[in-house]
Amino acid sequence: MARIKFYTASLFSEKESSLALALQVEDNLGWESNAQWLKGGEEGLTRTQISNLDLTDIEETDRLIIVSHQRGTPKPGGGRWVEFGYALGQGKQCYVVGPYENVFCHSALVKVFPTVGCLISDLKGAN
Repeated sequence: MARIKFYTASLFSEKESSLALALQVEDNLGWESNAQWLKGGEEGLTRTQISNLDLTDIEETDRLIIVSHQRGTPKPGGGRWVEFGYALGQGKQCYVVGPYENVFCHSALVKVFPTVGCLISDLKGAN
C-alpha cells in the first residue's frame, strides 16, 4: 500500500518549524512529505520555477497541512493560502494547524486543529 503523501504550506520564514511539523507527521502517521521547499528543493531556482515546483508537489500530494495564524496578525506573504486553495480546488483533504484564519477554513474538505499534536492524535484514532 502506498504511503499517504502530504504537503506542508506555511510562511517561508517558518521553514524550520514547518520541517519539524512534517517530520512529526512522518514519524507518527507514517505519511511521506513531498514538500520539496522544506528540504532545499527550491535552491537555485527562479521564482517562476519555484511556483511551478510547489504546484506540482501539490498536484502529486494526497493531503495538505497549512499553518495558520490569528486573524489580523500581520504576516507578509500569502503563498501558503494560494497553495491551500489550489489543493482545495483539486478536492484534496486539507488540515489547518492553528486558528481559523479565514472563511475557507470552514470548508467541508478542511479540519482545523490547534496544534500538530492534536492533528496527529485525531488522525491516529481514525486509522
